Amino acid sequence: MEHVSEVADLAKSKRLILFIGSGVSASLGLPDWNGLIRMMSDHLNYDHALYTMLGRYESLAEYYFLNGGSKAELAAWMKTNWHAATIKIESSEIHRHIASLDVPIIYTTNYEHWLEKALKLYGKRYRRVIKGSDLSKVDPSETEVVKFHGDVTQPKTMVITEADYFERLKFESELDIKLRSDMQKYSILFLGYSLSDINLRNMIYRLSVFRKHYVKSHQENRSFILTNKLNEVQEKIFHGWGITTIYGNHIDNKRSLLEFLSELAFKVSSSSPSTA
Repeated sequence: MEHVSEVADLAKSKRLILFIGSGVSASLGLPDWNGLIRMMSDHLNYDHALYTMLGRYESLAEYYFLNGGSKAELAAWMKTNWHAATIKIESSEIHRHIASLDVPIIYTTNYEHWLEKALKLYGKRYRRVIKGSDLSKVDPSETEVVKFHGDVTQPKTMVITEADYFERLKFESELDIKLRSDMQKYSILFLGYSLSDINLRNMIYRLSVFRKHYVKSHQENRSFILTNKLNEVQEKIFHGWGITTIYGNHIDNKRSLLEFLSELAFKVSSSSPSTA
């Protein structure tokens, strides 16, 4: 797979960090956005199919909260439905490979704790960073797991409604400042995201604007995104933003992600970083 050796060199030399989205959680069989919206439509006594036609997921989430729903209630539902005893993290090859990369920082927009559970399972010390005040507790010997959109243990931090995203996209929070700082030191590998995710695209664009001022060239600390859908238009746009697109070999998202991580983990464990 193209670019895997380059990414492996970055990981081996501790110059790579991960940015992980819902596609990784979906590999465990967790409910996706549609599952969340189904829970909300049931709460509101709405027909689910009709409800999903009324707006973007973030708008539907905001309507849910405006009509009696609460983040505490939603977080409680997530704790039950996303951390079921039937989910066996030790059986997830995807999470095993992620832990084996031993990167210094993992950003994630996922609210649940399976990344943290995988790190613990494979003997990796970690520190969960949910809000700015957590940054003072960071230990360089631990992997930082930065919960970029909040965490179920602190419902108020969860970025889930349209208003939440609008506030977040100002890109002015302490975690945003940290990300801008980290991208000067590291390359970023985005996993589990759709190229059509408007919130991801907004963030990458804003980072690219910042990059043009502080990073000498696209070849310095450039970033990567894995997708399995060939799209020359999006590839060109992302290239202009300093993002190299890596294409998986399969239509199935989980299969492509697993194959990529398997090859990447193998190269990290079996080779030294290139000096070229």
